[in-house]
Amino acid sequence: MVLAQFEELRMSETESISEFYGRVEMITNEAMSLGQPIEELLVVQKILHVLPSRFRAKKTAIMEVQNLNEIKLGKLVGKLKTYEMELNMEENDSKKSKNVALQGVHVSSLKGGEKSSGFEDEMALFVKKFRRILKDKGKFAREGSSGSEKLFRPSTDRSNERNKDVKPFTKDFRKSVKCFTCVGIGHYAADCANN
Repeated sequence: MVLAQFEELRMSETESISEFYGRVEMITNEAMSLGQPIEELLVVQKILHVLPSRFRAKKTAIMEVQNLNEIKLGKLVGKLKTYEMELNMEENDSKKSKNVALQGVHVSSLKGGEKSSGFEDEMALFVKKFRRILKDKGKFAREGSSGSEKLFRPSTDRSNERNKDVKPFTKDFRKSVKCFTCVGIGHYAADCANN
C-alpha cells in the first residue's frame, strides 16, 4: 500500500518543494515504520522524475553535473528550494516592473494640467493620517492660521494638576514642571544637578 502511494506520487505545478517534500517524507516515514524502508537513491530519483516543467533547467543541470548515486536527499531538496526561491523572486520582480510600467502609462495618459505624482499623493495621505493620529491623541494643537505653529499641550492624564491652567513654555509652566530624577520642581531630568 505505501509503496503504491510512493509510485503514484506526483508534484503539481502550483505545489512548492517544501509541500511536496513533506508528502514524500510522510510516505517514506510510514514505509519505514511498517518495516519496508525506501532507499534514499529511489527517493532522489523519484523527486527528480516528478518535478514540474518549471524545474526543467535545474533538473537537467543536476542530472548532468552530479552523480545521482552519490547525491544526498537533503542536498537535493536544498538546491531545489533555492532554485524555487530564485524563480519566485524573478516572478515578483517582473510583476513589479509591469506595475511601474502601467503607472507610468496612467500618469502620462492624463491631460497636461491633471498630471500628478503618485509619491506626492501618497505623502499627502500620510501627512493627513499622521495629523489625525496626533489630533486624536490630544498632544498637539494648531494655533493661528499657519500649520507650522504647533505647540506641546500637556496631557490631562498626568497626576501633575498644576499644569492644568498654565500655558505651555511660559515662566509659570517652567515652575510647575516636575523632575523625574530627583522629583524636584522647576526643572527637567536632563537639567537635574543630581545626574
